[in-house]
Amino acid sequence: MVLPTLRGDYAAVGRYRYIAGDPLHCPVTALVGDRDREASVEEVRDWKEQAPEGGFAFRVFPGWHFYLVKEIAGVVSVVSNRLAPAAGTGPRR
Repeated sequence: MVLPTLRGDYAAVGRYRYIAGDPLHCPVTALVGDRDREASVEEVRDWKEQAPEGGFAFRVFPGWHFYLVKEIAGVVSVVSNRLAPAAGTGPRR
């Protein structure tokens, strides 16, 4: 059940190639594990270059590529807080 997701994740990482273009016109939230070998903290932090001024949030979690298994509460908190203004509900605690 999990293998298709894992294969898809690694396939996406393997095929990704950056192509320079205009900055995004939406907020960007970048999450990364501090020991991820597929996407380093520095590489993920570089997404800031694609975000509009003030539209970038960055969070490093302990762990490797699948850190969210142990950090699900933190991930949900970050995502909820970033989506709350768009939903008009304010940040969650």
